[in-house]
Amino acid sequence: MCSSDLSALAALWDLRADEADELLAGLDRAHLLARREERVGLHDVVRAFAHDRGLDADPHSARTAALDRLVDHLLERAWSAHVGLHVAGESCLYGAREAEVVALPEDVARAWLDTHAEQLLTMAASLEGERPDVVLELSGALSSWLNAGGRHQDGRWLHAHAVAIASRGDDPAALARARLAFGHSLTRLGEAEAAARELEAARPVFEQTGEQGAVRLLLSLLALGEYQAQRFDRAAERFDELVVAARTGGSPYEETIALGNAGDCWRAAGRPDEAAIRIHEALIIAEREDLGMVRAANLINLSQVLVQLERPVEGLERAAAGLEAAAAFGDFLVGHAHLARAGALLALGDRKSTRLNSSHRCISY
Repeated sequence: MCSSDLSALAALWDLRADEADELLAGLDRAHLLARREERVGLHDVVRAFAHDRGLDADPHSARTAALDRLVDHLLERAWSAHVGLHVAGESCLYGAREAEVVALPEDVARAWLDTHAEQLLTMAASLEGERPDVVLELSGALSSWLNAGGRHQDGRWLHAHAVAIASRGDDPAALARARLAFGHSLTRLGEAEAAARELEAARPVFEQTGEQGAVRLLLSLLALGEYQAQRFDRAAERFDELVVAARTGGSPYEETIALGNAGDCWRAAGRPDEAAIRIHEALIIAEREDLGMVRAANLINLSQVLVQLERPVEGLERAAAGLEAAAAFGDFLVGHAHLARAGALLALGDRKSTRLNSSHRCISY
């Protein structure tokens, strides 16, 4: 039996892990356990007998206490898995758990969530009335995994219920965290207007409590929503806000990403002059912080903006530098570099080289 299952049984039985292991060994010696692939459980007949005996012999209070212990154990494990995923900017979702969470190794965390997520979601649904705290905690603990796995509809359901529960309480921070998680799922589902309402309602709370990581995540989601709605100038303004927040929070990586995104949005909004300023700033930070992939991407983007500004010679120089930098990061980025170089050559009237670069780009993909 895997250690996570053993620890769950130990919590259920109110035993130490070694005591639970010995009890299982005794059941196995008595041939009362059934092995199904890598899992161990009671034989069907034994399970039915144990269920009936439990109803007769164990008082309701004992069964409730056992269930509470198991639920608390699973919540703790879910938070440990959440932290193990190393999702930047989402420590704001921890709430009261922030000081006590011990991270699982990333591969263990991912495997545990892959195995137990359905059980956790079912647990949230079944205990919503008796233990609403479970919904609130799982809203935070499962947010990263649900988003990373594209489980946005599950996230929408879980976080909407968390918002409803927190709205009935008197903890503004808990409500803000639920709204942030809900807004994240809504943004990923393309429901930008509904997402913005949740995120804007949460923002004053995070600003008041000084949770800068939450503010930066929130601004990033608001910007993404504006971009999805093709309101590129408003998206650029949101990313500009995020630049300031990242700079204030001392996060150069987030700052350079926000600058690059702001540049993309200003470019899409028909303002290549503003785009060039942002991308150049992002490039300076990427070079200073030795962020190789970010530097390569910004060289390529700056090349394309310079061509828009009718500065194709400079654009060609940046594309060449971007192509050299991109070589260490795979065909996708190399392909974009060839595309940028082709655009600069075309602007210079070199159609033959443009065809060669376009051909190379297709092969690179």
